[in-house]
Amino acid sequence: MGTSVSHPSPTTLGWQAVAACYRNDSVPAERAVNEIWRAAQHESSPIVNDLFSNAVFLCQEAVRVSKNASAALKKATADIFKQQGNSIIAEIARRSIPIAFHAPDKLSGWQATFFAQVTDYLMSRDISGYIGKDYRNKTVSELALFKTTIKKEVKQTVLAMKAKPISHKEWMAYSKLILKKLSGG
Repeated sequence: MGTSVSHPSPTTLGWQAVAACYRNDSVPAERAVNEIWRAAQHESSPIVNDLFSNAVFLCQEAVRVSKNASAALKKATADIFKQQGNSIIAEIARRSIPIAFHAPDKLSGWQATFFAQVTDYLMSRDISGYIGKDYRNKTVSELALFKTTIKKEVKQTVLAMKAKPISHKEWMAYSKLILKKLSGG
């Protein structure tokens, strides 16, 4: 039997705006993405700060320099371990590695997958409480489709911002640009 606990998003105005997106099916997916990322940046202890971490950059770097997913995973895992920089966001970055090697451009594929998976994580903290006749998603199937739509929106946004950061400093600047774009800026 598992012992994990789901930690919901804070009850801030930002997350209340996200909840409105989960309730109202007239809110476009792009707006829902904007609200999710705005709210995530304004938490008292923003998880999105980990996007800028060296551990996440090391995952991207492992994809950039490796010939296959196995080598990239091994490199990223060893580098993160050495640095003792693991976090939930670093774990999402590491788990995005195998998917990257199925994309036409592995680096862009990793970037798009990573941001889409972080978005999915942020949504998953609360969205299961918004299924039923009074919400945008009436069934679990509709919820799955909505989450897929949101992740596609994020991937398209990231793929449109082509960049190949080769240093941690460049990764931080690129991530800030992506955050701005995902937040509607």
